[in-house]
Amino acid sequence: MAESKKEITDADSEPLHILKLYRDAKLAEEKEREIWLKCFAYVNNWVDGELGQWSTEARAKLKSQNRPIISFNEIRKFVNRICGAQRQSKADEKVYPRDDKSDYLIAEIMTDLLKYVSDVNNLDIERAKIFRDMIICGRGYSKCEWGDELDPLGEVTVRRINPFRVYVIGDHERYDLTDRDGVIEEVPMSKDAMIARWPEFEDEIGDLSTEGETSDSFKFEGTGTEDYGLAGGVSRDFIYDKEAQKIIVLRCQKYKWIDAQFIVNEATGERTAVPDGLKKKDVEAAVELAIATTGVPHKLINKRIKTVQISYSAGRIMLSNERSEYQHFDITGYFAYTDNGRITGIVQDLLDPQDEKNKRHAQIIHILGTAAKNSFFGKKGAVDDVEAVERRLGMTGQYIEVNGIPRDAVTPITSDLTAVPAIVNMDLAATAEMKEISGLGDASLGQVPQGVKSGRGIQALQGPGETIISEAFDNFFVSRKIEGKKIIEIMQKNYTTERRVRILGDYNPNYIPPEMEQAVASGLVSVEQGQKIITINKQIGEKVWNDITVGRFDLVIDHVASNPTARRAEHLDIMNMMALGAPMLWEDIFETSDIRGKQKYIAHIKEARMQMLIAASQAGGAAKPNQSATPSKAIETDLLGNTSGAQFG
Repeated sequence: MAESKKEITDADSEPLHILKLYRDAKLAEEKEREIWLKCFAYVNNWVDGELGQWSTEARAKLKSQNRPIISFNEIRKFVNRICGAQRQSKADEKVYPRDDKSDYLIAEIMTDLLKYVSDVNNLDIERAKIFRDMIICGRGYSKCEWGDELDPLGEVTVRRINPFRVYVIGDHERYDLTDRDGVIEEVPMSKDAMIARWPEFEDEIGDLSTEGETSDSFKFEGTGTEDYGLAGGVSRDFIYDKEAQKIIVLRCQKYKWIDAQFIVNEATGERTAVPDGLKKKDVEAAVELAIATTGVPHKLINKRIKTVQISYSAGRIMLSNERSEYQHFDITGYFAYTDNGRITGIVQDLLDPQDEKNKRHAQIIHILGTAAKNSFFGKKGAVDDVEAVERRLGMTGQYIEVNGIPRDAVTPITSDLTAVPAIVNMDLAATAEMKEISGLGDASLGQVPQGVKSGRGIQALQGPGETIISEAFDNFFVSRKIEGKKIIEIMQKNYTTERRVRILGDYNPNYIPPEMEQAVASGLVSVEQGQKIITINKQIGEKVWNDITVGRFDLVIDHVASNPTARRAEHLDIMNMMALGAPMLWEDIFETSDIRGKQKYIAHIKEARMQMLIAASQAGGAAKPNQSATPSKAIETDLLGNTSGAQFG
């Protein structure tokens, strides 16, 4: 394809610089992304447009030799087991205040708002897809932003992004990507969609070529753009997606250092950013006002700060380029394993054993199939109809008439089956290797040895496998924390007016956390039909109640064992401790259970205890705070009559 050389002006420099970064990243990761495609193809048992795990070249070779083309997809089983563990895991997101302006009530409200955002975005489903991406190809991506997708007036939106559409620019060591140069996301769009979004560029968008000779190919040599380090060229393939038949719009996020001013409280060290574009005299007046209102010295400082610049471009057209209101990339990476910037997954290590298994199965079936219908040497003219005899040889109990003495006319070719046991052993070895590589043994895959019924026994067998893949789970929850902090920042930036939020759940009006009792009394928090209703940023007189825009908050994610059997064992351990006389309450038992509607039972227990205390007080006696009896000696069974922990069977 011919490429035209165009003069690049200053106005063109930035979009073409982004295009060059995109091109270089795409070429650098080309072979790596081929492995991603193969990983997804093997998991889905669909390679080169056909069912199975054989390439087109391998299929043709097997067909030419009349060999079976068979795939035994072991990889999907391992992926489903790991992803199933993630779906079963329970993670509680808890917000905590980080500075003196924050209080625990707002932190509790923030925790509920995170549940609201999770619910409206179906984050359980989105995160399950992201986790599956990171297990298969090593990385998954989510985007947190304020948009109109869920609400025309705006709402926090969190979505999975196709990992094949994301290019992270620059080397890095930090998991949160804060030391990366930028992130580029492909956004394929039709011309009509582009014009609808950026009508001021209608003519330029219309000139973008999508077929034949293209005016959108660029050569960078000798065009006066050495400051950008441009070299080589960019063809139409980096501007137009032929498969999707859409223009490739590049959404680029890059860090940019700018000069900023802050008013600093010299007593507390608190800094307040000066709005952009404020005149010098107005800034000085703001400093004087701060001193007058607080009686504390304030000063003005200049500082270089790192900001995020977000741009949309297509070819040489800069569609938009503006400073983000946030200090972070809105794209969060979920990485299975990271070593010196190299990101890897689990499936890539299973590809070769899977190929080996498929080859061995195909070989075994081929040998057994040919052995069952043997080949023969026959004298010419020994049978009258050769094709009829070939059909009858595959049947049993047949009388076949030959011309002459049978042994002289037809001689069978003896099949050598001595290699079959060795091939079978190699096939079994390939399966065992896949279990060892993935870290998932028989117990982790639900195949528990006969006689093992104890929950602790099952947990002990599953433990080594869970440990081997625990790094991937730890990284998943690290990314969830990074993402959660971004959601908090977006909420604080945009939830600035009075708003009623409904938190779905199984809440009981008689069970209110102590932090929220005052808010409930003032009507800012209520529970109706199991839903918690919270009013934020409520203006009452001169005070704003439940003001979530003030303060700094952090996020902690606590997750329990992903295995239901392990959770059950932990629950019964607590029951055993209570039976042995530990000063535990029944609420503790219900908190560790998976019983639906457990908050209702906890509320009933607390109410019953309160009634008992009131009755005991009126009778002049005392009631025990916990109604579980303390045995005089250690008992040998738990509350369910088990003698060795959690028993199943």
